[in-house]
Amino acid sequence: MNSLPNGSQYDDYVILQPNGAGEVGVTGADADIEAEIVALCDRQEPGKYAHFWGKLTCGVPDYNGCQLVVTQLRHGTMQPIESGPVAGWQGIVAGNPEGAQFDDYFERQDLGQVILFGIDSLDPAVSSQIHALRDSGKIVHLYGTLLSNVPDVNGSQIQVDRIEVEG
Repeated sequence: MNSLPNGSQYDDYVILQPNGAGEVGVTGADADIEAEIVALCDRQEPGKYAHFWGKLTCGVPDYNGCQLVVTQLRHGTMQPIESGPVAGWQGIVAGNPEGAQFDDYFERQDLGQVILFGIDSLDPAVSSQIHALRDSGKIVHLYGTLLSNVPDVNGSQIQVDRIEVEG
């Protein structure tokens, strides 16, 4: 989180990770979240890092033409965070090109926008199913647990317990 100088058109922005992912304006969905965001501004490492959940909209009047409206945030830890259950999330399993940092990802498509998550399973049968579904284009529904702040796509990973394939 960074604040902009007094007199700037906008007041603050967030630098998305990994480096080079972008910089966007940020605001809280309510007064309490906005107060937390303001408190994070211009902190030094490691206190400047946070995980944000919300809706990113571009083509709006904010820093770099985009604004993240934060509905939830978590800061002060760099350990994996169990973010909650995944129940019936709809999307596809896609593979990354050879040589990419991560082998595959889940492309969630049931929110009116596309969001990417790392995907894996501790169950060898489910792990094989994930591999078989890569780039198949088949719509799937995932069940498991979302983890944040992990070394996977967009810093998140769905630990899948069960996959249902449509059709």
